Amino acid sequence: MRRFAEEDPRVFLIALRRVMEAQGVNMTDMAKKSGLNREHLYRILSKRGNPAIFNVNKILPVLGYHLSIESTDAGKGTKSRKGGKTSAIH
Repeated sequence: MRRFAEEDPRVFLIALRRVMEAQGVNMTDMAKKSGLNREHLYRILSKRGNPAIFNVNKILPVLGYHLSIESTDAGKGTKSRKGGKTSAIH
């Protein structure tokens, strides 16, 4: 999946539904495996959905993904308060 921070967040939700479809995971299966309500899944994965990070973190592992955060200066590191370098969080 592309970096969703660079695009309209709705693109990420559409991509997530397409990954589910490609893997043959329907909403009922996703609900059972993620512990989220099926009707709620339909709402959060719609074009107008706005899922909380908590919900995204329940959906992604079912599809074999995880959410990671990295520095916008990836590879360069950033200086910490003590002058050392910190690296991206994965």
